[in-house]
Amino acid sequence: MIKVLSKYDIDKLKAYVDKETILQWEGMLNRQNAEDKIIIANTGLFSSGKSSLFNALLDQTDVERFPVGAIPTTKKGDRERLNEHVEIVDTPGIDASAEDDEAALNMLIQADLIIMTHNVKMGMLNKSEFEWLRGIAERIPGDELKRRLMFVCTWMDALPVLEDLEKVKEEIRRQIEMAVGQEIAFLQVSAKRYCLAKKKNNPQLQTASNIPLLKEYLKNWIEQYEKIMKQERKKELHILCQVSERQLQVRQKKLEQEYENRKSQIDKKYLPVIRIWKSKWENFMERRRDINDMLEKLRQEDLTDDYDIFKRKIKGI
Repeated sequence: MIKVLSKYDIDKLKAYVDKETILQWEGMLNRQNAEDKIIIANTGLFSSGKSSLFNALLDQTDVERFPVGAIPTTKKGDRERLNEHVEIVDTPGIDASAEDDEAALNMLIQADLIIMTHNVKMGMLNKSEFEWLRGIAERIPGDELKRRLMFVCTWMDALPVLEDLEKVKEEIRRQIEMAVGQEIAFLQVSAKRYCLAKKKNNPQLQTASNIPLLKEYLKNWIEQYEKIMKQERKKELHILCQVSERQLQVRQKKLEQEYENRKSQIDKKYLPVIRIWKSKWENFMERRRDINDMLEKLRQEDLTDDYDIFKRKIKGI
């Protein structure tokens, strides 16, 4: 098991590094506590098809394992097991409240794979979705982003004209690349069509929903990721340590500069006084040495009476 910072250490680190770095440390700690389970999390606007998509992946056509509705239902992130080693997390819809957005971001940073969903009935990505994608990309190193982020267009059956669907899809692809700076895995699915096909036991309709294609993609992704998971997490830990070290060095230099500035202010204000008292102290020590020399001379000359008289005089000074 890869050892990361403890919760105590992370809490102490909060005073010195930025919020995104702390989120990454907390994500790594949570994954370690989860006994190296693979976590797949979704994200998207309310009613973007996030919950329906995960229900389809679990083949839940009668009982919803993830609540679906027109009003916000996912608050703290519902979790289910996709299999023994994989957990899927349905995160709060984005752009609902600052608190929910913060909760969603925390869960996403902890995930090994992020599935961003978009309801194709809405057409192109709106500003909130675009900025959300950009925010995710800013928090994941570029070489990891392609592996850890994919995009799924839901409700593809809502655009009956294939030409319209292709036009919208290509425009969304362009927006994604603008937001994250590179191409990422992209699929279009219909969870509604898949559930209907399951109930009617229609294999062709199931295939047309593209849910089996998504399942195959996830299966291959999981198999590949399991092989490299330890190496990837070691790499992630190494990068995170470097980022934290750089931020700590910047913080250290800032504190050193603040110390020097404060010291300079104090010196400017009190140095003249210090110099005066230092001069007085040096004069006093010089007189003390002279007196001690005189006492020692008298003692050596065995002038007892004069010596005692001189000592009394000195004490009277």
